[in-house]
Amino acid sequence: MLQVVECLKYSLLVVTLTKVEYVPMWLLSQVHSTAVYDKVKERILFEIFNHKASISKARFYLLLRIAIDDSMINPDSVSTTPLFIMFYDMGYTKVLTTVTKFKKLCLPPQWNEIFTLLFKVLSERVASSDGASKAFMTLLYGLYYGVILDIGSILWSQLVQSLSSASRY
Repeated sequence: MLQVVECLKYSLLVVTLTKVEYVPMWLLSQVHSTAVYDKVKERILFEIFNHKASISKARFYLLLRIAIDDSMINPDSVSTTPLFIMFYDMGYTKVLTTVTKFKKLCLPPQWNEIFTLLFKVLSERVASSDGASKAFMTLLYGLYYGVILDIGSILWSQLVQSLSSASRY
């Protein structure tokens, strides 16, 4: 756990992951069940207390206390090659050719545990944690190397993606 604490101590995620607010589950459920993403306006539209509301990406950053800074690295600019190098630096024992071939069991025990812990905290999955997305691996890359990533962009993209997936059902 010491490595996780050390990584998070210097991360932009520290405030976001340690801030505690009480929000009733029924309220979150209402917002989520009515939420849709407007691609043209780049806003999430939802209903709350029978009123229509919306949130922009900039407001989302502000609510999570994530600063928007031009020096931040766009997570989409991190290709798979630096991700593979990161895993090899951690001690990954197999050859990686694609993100989908990643197996956390090939990491040394301490990194395997950190990967599992972060994956379970930041993912909806409760089963296998081998199949992490490139976005998750990029987040880990930022934590591992101390790179100032635009974490808000990752979180916003994941939120928009989850709303798009939910609207298909």
